Amino acid sequence: HMTDDPSVLTKKFKAKKTPYFTKSISLNELEDYISEGWEEVSTSTYKAKVQKLKPAGVRFEDDIWCMFYNLGFRNLNYDEKLEIPYGDTPGDKHQLDVVAVGDEAIFVVECKATENMRVASFKKDIAEMCLYKDGVMKALRQIYGQDKKIKFIFATRNYIFPEGSEDEIRLADNKIFQFTDNTYDYVNSLIKSYRSTVVYQFYGLMFQHEKINNDKIRVPALKGTMGGHSYYMLSIEPAKLLKIGFVLHRTKVNTQITMPTYQRLLVPSRLKGIGEFIDKGGYFPNTVIINFDNSNKKNKILFEQAAGGSDDTKTKLGYLTIPNAYCIAYIIDGQHRVYGYAGSKYKDTNTIPVVAFDGLPSDEQLRIFMDINEHQKAVSPSLRLDLNEDLNWDAPQLNSRLKALRSSIIKQLSSGNNSVLARKIAIGEDTGKLALKPFDTALSQSSLLPKATAKEFTKHT
Repeated sequence: HMTDDPSVLTKKFKAKKTPYFTKSISLNELEDYISEGWEEVSTSTYKAKVQKLKPAGVRFEDDIWCMFYNLGFRNLNYDEKLEIPYGDTPGDKHQLDVVAVGDEAIFVVECKATENMRVASFKKDIAEMCLYKDGVMKALRQIYGQDKKIKFIFATRNYIFPEGSEDEIRLADNKIFQFTDNTYDYVNSLIKSYRSTVVYQFYGLMFQHEKINNDKIRVPALKGTMGGHSYYMLSIEPAKLLKIGFVLHRTKVNTQITMPTYQRLLVPSRLKGIGEFIDKGGYFPNTVIINFDNSNKKNKILFEQAAGGSDDTKTKLGYLTIPNAYCIAYIIDGQHRVYGYAGSKYKDTNTIPVVAFDGLPSDEQLRIFMDINEHQKAVSPSLRLDLNEDLNWDAPQLNSRLKALRSSIIKQLSSGNNSVLARKIAIGEDTGKLALKPFDTALSQSSLLPKATAKEFTKHT
């Protein structure tokens, strides 16, 4: 009852993402179907298409299945008849609602939904989940490999859990992830923003502070003090930072994320542009700022000072050992740069500069985030256009060289003593009555200059 066949998964996704059951029937059956609660959608000469709203439980299971499909999972159960043995007797079997198998982990989801908001107790359901949990894990690892991480999820829709309820405590004690309406909305907002890179943030959410593997990450580092806090300067591969990193978004997340949140969601178009920029050989020399969460004693970083270092400075040279665990490095600044590497061919070979704090209080993380975003001034459009001449004059791409040419022409118009536009166009940081951008746009759209792609001119221009 599991499949990794792309054509089967595509058909299932199409059927599951709609909240309705749909059928094509003969016209003489139409009245019978309408009397049973079906709704007529369309009719032809001999056939009719009808639909009926799926029950709340089915809709929710389908939505969770589609969520995993959108997260990139391509090995899923294709129906609701998947049963897995968990004990020695023939009756020790349990039907599983959603099972998603990924490269690193398997997710087993128990779904509970109701049409209208209400409070309920799931003591019996959680106890049953705890009963079959170990046996199902053993069976799944026999099939998919002993190295697979397995996470059990108790997902609910329209159920209210009072804060500190017994159900929440039971789930946390048994390491079952509580997946509420807020969590569902959050993961789907991640899918829209992070697209193909979403799995890193999702794994951080699911496996917070759990080990990725037993290998430690050991890197050279400088230790210093700033603002009364210790920090480390290091260089690390983006692939490693993506796995241990986590972004604390300012949005509703479930009760298992206890840290205060402050980050914005990524801008998908910007993320794509950064990835393309990196793959063309571009790089960002400015540092990413992170904070290591030291609340878990097993996941503390360790700094070893190197022998023979100079005592002429308060900066210490040594090695930093970082636990290889999910969600231990909160990204305060630079999430677009880090996630820009997620789909890049350079994520394992490039290294990026990082300033890392250790155990920074949440209010201090927030203050740094606000200071950076309030006081960091973006490069003005006028200055960008002005710099195009210097940046792109000898560029190998023809369209970039045309940017440089347009920049140069406009500056000549503004600087020449005989020009009627002398000192009237705002160039760079110099003020003027006219903006630079409209001149650049006009030259781009006119026939005064040729058009070009990166590699060739458009002939008729």
